[in-house]
Amino acid sequence: MSLAIFVGVAIYAAAAAAQEFIGNVAFTAAFTEDTSVAEGRLVQYPVVFTNHGSGYNSNTGIFIATKGGLYVFHIHGQPTAGNDFSLTLYHNDNPIITASGRQQGDNVGTGSNSVTLRLKKNDRVSVKADIRSSLRGSSDSVFSTFSGYLIGLLTSSEL
Repeated sequence: MSLAIFVGVAIYAAAAAAQEFIGNVAFTAAFTEDTSVAEGRLVQYPVVFTNHGSGYNSNTGIFIATKGGLYVFHIHGQPTAGNDFSLTLYHNDNPIITASGRQQGDNVGTGSNSVTLRLKKNDRVSVKADIRSSLRGSSDSVFSTFSGYLIGLLTSSEL
């Protein structure tokens, strides 16, 4: 009887752990080589580490909310030697936050910013370069990233 209880508890625990990920949305994308982005262009982070829910498109650089809810987004960057960067995160077509940095000599000025946004299904979140931006990246050290994740669903009255 104790074996049956143990097996039942193990199956329940495995099912509960799997259910934690059902419906969740999370992504992280990055550069693994130095990249220059022209002023006013969307930043297309080509290397995707996580794309649970398939909301981020590395070909366009745009995250599309697959469900309405509260989301957290982060942008991080480090400029290449002797260069600057300035990136703005957009919700649909509205600028929300900016991260910028400059490297002069041995001084490296990285930039980061984060925001919590209420998104409706199919809302878009993207990052654009405010100036010609040179972002550092390498295969063994990732410095410039764009991440987002769902922290809670909203009721229909909250949308």
